[in-house]
Amino acid sequence: MESRVVTADLHSHLLEKKVKPLKYWQGVQKAGLDVIAITEHAEYNPKKAFELVNEKKPEGVLLIPGTELFTSLGHVIALGESSEIYEIPELLEKGVSIEKAVELARENRIVLSFAHPWGFDSDSVAYVGGVSKLRHYAVHGSMGVEAYNGMIGTLAESVLRSKWVKKPIGFFAYMEKNRLSRSAGIGKIMGSIKKKLDKKAYDIIQRNLNAMEFGEEANFITAGSDAHFPDRIGTGILKLKVSSERILSEASFLEALKDKSNVIWAGPPSVEVKEGVFQKKRLGVKKSELLGGFKYVMKRRIFRRKKPKSKG
Repeated sequence: MESRVVTADLHSHLLEKKVKPLKYWQGVQKAGLDVIAITEHAEYNPKKAFELVNEKKPEGVLLIPGTELFTSLGHVIALGESSEIYEIPELLEKGVSIEKAVELARENRIVLSFAHPWGFDSDSVAYVGGVSKLRHYAVHGSMGVEAYNGMIGTLAESVLRSKWVKKPIGFFAYMEKNRLSRSAGIGKIMGSIKKKLDKKAYDIIQRNLNAMEFGEEANFITAGSDAHFPDRIGTGILKLKVSSERILSEASFLEALKDKSNVIWAGPPSVEVKEGVFQKKRLGVKKSELLGGFKYVMKRRIFRRKKPKSKG
């Protein structure tokens, strides 16, 4: 079957930061995306977010209706074939059990993927439920995993390009040319830089690496920017082979997504310098965004270290 490659960002937001729909689409077009999923947090009215962006959608881009659920195992990306995904109240409830989410997804042809699995202590499956639970659902079950999250990836690369490391290292140099990084490659690189990093900095990098490494064994993978601002859209992408003999639709895209062999790139934005070889694009990032990201990632650890005030 003849195939072509599409570039997708499967994790984006609109309402939380009050982004204007036209600005959202400007970000999509600037990033050169073929597919974008609007995955507003379930508690921020994801149906409204979808309707707002769908009303202004330009030609030539596929919009996937979705949402970011807050389940008993943390944040989960839910992608649907139609806007009917927003008509399932039980699915959108905060704290919905993962078992119920999986059941509803199966009944309604919805694709589920754990968002930033090692991202934030309070809402990521590896910390909320543990790796055994992650493996149960994303390897032995029907779910997938977000192998690359643009917010975490940008923080990790910024650490390695900052003064926290004595000698700058190309953060994605260890990635395979056309697939996710292998365990051996990660271990070798991390062993050489671990001693150079502040503990917090190493922790941020490891969160990104863990997700990439786990993608090797997951049923299928997703990737996205986790953009809350238009200029961050496309900072995490998936390049996916789809049939060139079929019209690209929500259903056909999600069908291709569930076959991991269709993935040829998951990571930061890249360009194919020659067949099968990709080179990462250099991204700019505002200091305010980095600061906000670092605070978000580290806040739970800081809170844990605070000692209770002594009485009297």
